[in-house]
Amino acid sequence: MIRKTAFVITTINKPTSLEEYCKQVESYNHKNVEFFVVGDKKTPSIVPGYCEDLSSKYSVPINYMDLKEQDEIIGEYDGLLDFYPYNDANRKHIGIIKAYIDGFETMIVGDDDNFATDHDFFGYHDIVGSDQELKLIESPSGWFNVCEYLIEENNMPIYHRGYPWSQRKIEKENTTIRKEKGKIMVNAGLWMDDPDVDAVSRLFWPIRAIGMQEDFSPNFGLYPGTWCPFNNQNTALDREVIPAYLTVYPTLRYSDILPSFVVCRIAEHLNHVISFGYPFSRQIRNKHNIWVDLEMEMYGAQAAEVFIDLLKSADLTKNSYHECLGELNTHFEKNRKIIENLPTKQKKMLTEFIEALNVYHYAFDTIRSNSRLSIER
Repeated sequence: MIRKTAFVITTINKPTSLEEYCKQVESYNHKNVEFFVVGDKKTPSIVPGYCEDLSSKYSVPINYMDLKEQDEIIGEYDGLLDFYPYNDANRKHIGIIKAYIDGFETMIVGDDDNFATDHDFFGYHDIVGSDQELKLIESPSGWFNVCEYLIEENNMPIYHRGYPWSQRKIEKENTTIRKEKGKIMVNAGLWMDDPDVDAVSRLFWPIRAIGMQEDFSPNFGLYPGTWCPFNNQNTALDREVIPAYLTVYPTLRYSDILPSFVVCRIAEHLNHVISFGYPFSRQIRNKHNIWVDLEMEMYGAQAAEVFIDLLKSADLTKNSYHECLGELNTHFEKNRKIIENLPTKQKKMLTEFIEALNVYHYAFDTIRSNSRLSIER
């Protein structure tokens, strides 16, 4: 069965990378793919026309979402719009919500500085939502750094951005590799050239990824209970995950990292798999001030350690991502004092993120009902 797939990006540049993905759709005859380009105040005025031209050239539906449409989509849900300021990359999450409402089954999120490689980008992401036999990594600590399977040209050790500092070790753990079948709910494609590592690593040494260990290609997974963060660049999510997956501005450089830990916790409970590997994207990173990135990541890293402990201490009993998020929200409320005792910036970050999760969960009570009715019609 062919799943409806949405590819969502936001941009404040002319999104030239989009043409490579259009070529992929044409070359591999993917009739099930539509694009959602989420505009912003800084988005050049030529972008809507550029998207229209690409759509006509490659016969690919490209939906350019202007600010008015975005505000209409989420403005009816009290408080949700407040978490998406203008000129913020997290506004692409509005495109994810739109795709969910429209009945798409797979949502792929990307960045405008991620370019397609010669892989069948959409074909490899099609594993989401299916039962697949993969090599699954199980770690005694409950953590595994998926960047161990990336090949860095100078053999430098690298960690995925957001990987907990408390879990970074010189010695490698004796992991267990199981070849088993599991339902894949997230597939995080890896990156060539400039991989998604933390700002400390970028300051310390130049990094360039040139491949992946063949023994674990094209994809490997994490055994339920073993965690690694995943980002919102070249990442595909099953629609069932979306009601528990929220990226928002207050969490800064951890805006996609904290939500990934929420998904890890629920996937562990539901015995689902998060996979990594193909398709690769080639990151030609937009200009960043690494010192600013480092400052934002510093507070996120400290807050994340507390947030992870809260997630791991929660008892989950429900059978859907939406319902499990409700249980987590109740758990966070019961443990509010833990967050209130944090330093000011970490406290603010987690307080606002948890507030957003509550708003999001309440909104999806309605969104799920409306999208279900829309699909049935």
